[in-house]
Amino acid sequence: MRSKIITTPSVPNGISSQSRKLPKLDGIDLVIESAEGSKVWDDSGRAYVDYIGAMGAVAFGHNHPHIRDALRGAAAHTIAHGMQHTGEIEAGEALLNLAPSMDWVDFTNSGTEATSLATALARLKTGRGTIAKFGGGFHGWIGGLRFGQAGSDAALYGTETRPESEGFVLMRYNDREDVDALFDGNDDIAAVIMEPILANAGCIEPAPGFMQHVAERAHENGALVIIDNILAGLHTPGPFLDLCGVDADMTTVGKSVGGGVGMGALLAKDNLRSLVETPGKFVTAGTFAGSPWVAAGVKAVDSLPNSLQLREEAIRMTDELRRGLVAVLHEAGRPASTSGSGTVFSLWHAEKPPLTYAEAVAMGSASINESIHAAMRRRGFLIMASKFGRYFVSTAHTRNDVTATIAAFRDAVVNGEIHSASRIAT
Repeated sequence: MRSKIITTPSVPNGISSQSRKLPKLDGIDLVIESAEGSKVWDDSGRAYVDYIGAMGAVAFGHNHPHIRDALRGAAAHTIAHGMQHTGEIEAGEALLNLAPSMDWVDFTNSGTEATSLATALARLKTGRGTIAKFGGGFHGWIGGLRFGQAGSDAALYGTETRPESEGFVLMRYNDREDVDALFDGNDDIAAVIMEPILANAGCIEPAPGFMQHVAERAHENGALVIIDNILAGLHTPGPFLDLCGVDADMTTVGKSVGGGVGMGALLAKDNLRSLVETPGKFVTAGTFAGSPWVAAGVKAVDSLPNSLQLREEAIRMTDELRRGLVAVLHEAGRPASTSGSGTVFSLWHAEKPPLTYAEAVAMGSASINESIHAAMRRRGFLIMASKFGRYFVSTAHTRNDVTATIAAFRDAVVNGEIHSASRIAT
């Protein structure tokens, strides 16, 4: 049977996270029933090559057998018991292997909780109240963490007063002068929090030396540096912090490091350890944080055979896909470029990708990306339909997947389905 139109009072719009909601196609919601490797299957049994990848959570593909077996093994003993266990320690050590400059780990239930914990510890350590982040950056969806995210009015501020809300203040991405202006004469910045790439705004890459400049200005000012690796995670090569090349005080992880299990974690340096170890100083809590289920997922990812080689090969396939999509648009006489890192990227309909959030807003097109989503979905491929788009490639994607994707994209372009007005039924 075909997927039903989901209208239910129990779950608004039929989904608990509106950012995960895909457009209707011919008035029909996409309802996924199963997933394996690079593919997902809807409730009519149709398969799709998936480039949404659980928003980056399945860097090694859906339902990887090594990870699945580890979770089954954990579930045979317990899902959660709310007490200490050796698996949590082992999982912490596994994460530290991916961030050699960090010294300790505190598990959380989500990425948002991890960034919330990091910013709270920064305020406690410094005695200051303000966290600086980039307009268009995403670090969670609760309170001040969501301030200035992509799509908000505040993120696109110009020469007017610098936006502030709930203890957060904005900086302009790839704008050294704006960063300098923030720190000059400001002694209340507790920390800066930033991603390796501005992912939710279209995978905008940092200009050479920009992130190092921000980190240096922060440390000169007495502020801490937090690198949010939740989305990039295992989609980038090497250890978590290699891509940034900065001396970070804390980093947050989630999504892919758990193999698809819902979790997050804060990794930090020893000079912050006393904040959580001293009784009564700062109480961290979470019944399911670091549970046996989470620990099993993290350890399975860490013990995955040939993990680094698989990630390197996935990056090569991603580069092939990026070049192929751009070539198709060039063949049609259309401008095209990509931006991103590792196995995550965005496709731009311009000869050069944006360097700033303002450029991304001007260049991004929800209607074009919706038309790509509709055309490719009809052909058995899933791609994000948002204004800035985003493609996630996993180690489970094959060269056949990439070749077929490029061929399907070419067919859609030749048939005039990729244009500025969406054909998706609403």
